[in-house]
Formats: sequence, structure tokens, C-alpha cells
Amino acid sequence: MTRETDREGATTRGEVVTRLGRALAFRRWQSIVNAVRGLRRGPIVMYHSFSPGGWRFINPETFRRHLEIVAGSYEVVGLPQLVDELAAGADTGRHVALTVDDAYEDFFTVAYPILREMRLPATVFVPTAYVGRHNDWEDRPHVTLPVMSAAQLLELDPTLITIGSHSVEHRAMSGLEASALEREVRESKAALERLVRRPVTLFAYPFGELWTYTGRTRQALRRAGYRAAVSTRTGTYGSRRELFDLRRIEFGAFDTADEILARLAGDWDWRAGRELVTYALTSR
Repeated sequence: MTRETDREGATTRGEVVTRLGRALAFRRWQSIVNAVRGLRRGPIVMYHSFSPGGWRFINPETFRRHLEIVAGSYEVVGLPQLVDELAAGADTGRHVALTVDDAYEDFFTVAYPILREMRLPATVFVPTAYVGRHNDWEDRPHVTLPVMSAAQLLELDPTLITIGSHSVEHRAMSGLEASALEREVRESKAALERLVRRPVTLFAYPFGELWTYTGRTRQALRRAGYRAAVSTRTGTYGSRRELFDLRRIEFGAFDTADEILARLAGDWDWRAGRELVTYALTSR
């Protein structure tokens, strides 16, 4: 199967899901239910790698195209601002935050120059044990990628780029003993604050699926002084009650503009239900 065939197949499936959701008025019913629950829309977009072979690889041209589409329809704000707005119960429906996990060096060399040129804020989450090293947390990495060095982290414009913690060792948090959990959340925070000399109050759960963190994890983050945490669970809604369980969305390399806007609008939030079913079936 060729790359073009893969692209056409992915696009066709995405269009089918988008059209079905619109036909069933999924977005409208979702907004009604979430309004009753006190949830507000505030999409958080997630990226990982900008190097060929890397996890969820997005090339520079595609990344720029994504940003142009997003910024053309929404106001891109920093994640700290979006968290403040959710905490205050403010209207966040036209705001979007950008995030990048793992702090690969390709963020510095590929994504950051584009963000700086377009003056779009983003948050990058750093696994502190791997600063200046490689993605050794993966048993079989798609490709070996360097993680940003301390010097590169310091070179990032603090008015544009927020530094967040991605733990120390990039381990799933749910199975850790109390002392190990405290180390992951506290030492990563302290190390980054010593380096950048400003508060680090945002956390991204390593791997980030439902099974990788628990209520005990959230409590540890609160005790350590974090204000919010993001997962890799799908969704575009959040609230002051769910600041430590913020969901995110991501765009595919071949997504059309219509598909990107549909994801931002919440048309793909149905995947959250599928994730819950999968977790229930596999955790027995």
C-alpha cells in the first residue's frame, strides 16, 4: 500500500466520521450536556515529534499549515491563560492552546522558529532526566531522537514558550509507590524551576491515557504546587473541577482544513466514549 493510498484512506474515514457527527448533531447535543455539567470548550492541541520516524511525526510544512488554519479561526493563547480562564469559569470557546510533549530537540530546531515567526504561544513538557540526552524511555523507539539541552531550553523566549513538567523518568504514574510518585512530580518541578528561574505549574502525564494516572496522582500534583495537568485523552472541554484532567486533541499529517476545524469544534469528542469502553474492557 502506498503513502498516497494511506492518505486517501485516512482522509475518507475522517470525512465519514465528520459527516456522520454533523448529521446526528453530535456537537449540538454535546454542548448542551456539557453546559449542564459546567464544562466549557477550550481546545488544547497536542504535538510530539517533528522528525521523520518520530512519534506522531508532523513535518514543518504541515505544522505551519495547521497553525495557519487554527489561527485563522481561533485565538491562540498560552496554556496558562486558558487554565486561568477555565478556573474562573470564563468564556473560552474561541481560544486554543498549543502543547508539545517530550521536548525533543526538533521542537527547538523545527517548531519553535515557526511559532516565533508567527508569534504563537505554546507549552513544551520536559522529562527532566533526559535533558540533553535521547528518548531512552522508549524500549523500542521509532527512531532515536535527542531531547533539548539545558542551553536550548534557556534560549526559548519565555514570553512565548511556557515550560511544563513531563515527570523525571517519563514513566506511567499510576503504578508508582508513594515515594517514587512524589519524586516524579516534585523533582521534575524543582529541576525545571532552577533552570528557567520561574514557576513551573503545568504537568503532562507521561503516555497520558486513562490507565496511566489516578486520583492519587492528581493529589500529588496539587500538593507539589501544580495548577493543572494535561492527558492524551480526547476532548475539547474542561472546567475548574477538571484542571488536573484536561483533555487534548491532535491533528493527523493528512488532515484537511475541514477535518482540523471539525476536531477543534468538538466533532471528534465522541472518541472519549470509545476510550472509556476500551479502558473498561482491558482493565478487567
